[in-house]
Amino acid sequence: MDKAGTLLGCNFHIKCYAHTINLAAQKCLKIRRIELLFSRIRRIVGFFHRSTTAAAKPRSQAELLGLPDHNLIADVPTRWNCTYDMISRFLEMQCAIIAVLRSKDLAKIKDKDLNTLTDDDMCLANEVKVCLKPLKVVTTTLCAESVPTIYVIMPLHRKLIDSIFQHSDDDSLVIAQMKRAVVDDLQDRYKKH
Repeated sequence: MDKAGTLLGCNFHIKCYAHTINLAAQKCLKIRRIELLFSRIRRIVGFFHRSTTAAAKPRSQAELLGLPDHNLIADVPTRWNCTYDMISRFLEMQCAIIAVLRSKDLAKIKDKDLNTLTDDDMCLANEVKVCLKPLKVVTTTLCAESVPTIYVIMPLHRKLIDSIFQHSDDDSLVIAQMKRAVVDDLQDRYKKH
């Protein structure tokens, strides 16, 4: 990209915006309270992925509860989108997951640590999902474009900074920290443009 810019006589480089969004999202996911929440969710998702006995239980419980028949999604550290997908699926299946974790069927194979999510954690998980959704939409949109250009990137960038991630009086402390982390990171990476 730098070489192409040089050959075309451009003296600036517009970074890949999907990658920029990934970096900003990673930054906000490093907030201590968010890291703790996601580590607890990962532990539960990991349990269901590792245990063949436990793996089918959330889906069968979901069927009983009238929930979609989906598998849980484990995230990958280098792609924040799958972290968003993990929390979305976890929240979608939370009633089935809680029912399975509380059942006596798995008492012998599950760790005591799996029941560590509180009501506050679940509320925060919902808030985090809502906060991250615009980043997921932008990333998905940019990745679907065959040739995203500056006319798409800069309006998205301004909208994220000027409206979507602006602090609201209704924001909890953690969500305000997340928004600030995203805005600071995006502004820092595109301050010359």
